[in-house]
Amino acid sequence: MTEETPKKPALTLRAPGGLKATIWANNRPDGSTAYAVQFNRTYKDQAGQFHDIASFDAGEALQISVLATDAYKAISDLRSQDKSAAPTDPEPAF
Repeated sequence: MTEETPKKPALTLRAPGGLKATIWANNRPDGSTAYAVQFNRTYKDQAGQFHDIASFDAGEALQISVLATDAYKAISDLRSQDKSAAPTDPEPAF
């Protein structure tokens, strides 16, 4: 059995207060890429260990909405890069 290398995010956006939006790229069988976004807050526990949680207090709601907008724009940019990197079909010969 082989071990899989942990998948790395396509992009991570950060905001004050330890908030972040992680964008994941998932390759589909048809060769296209689907993007997903995960929102988390990073905190340090009493032992000094860092943890991510997906729970936010009311004061962070506006910051999460800004991160969501930024993530949407970043995914649009990633999709544009995907299209420009994709090979184009040659013109048919008649």
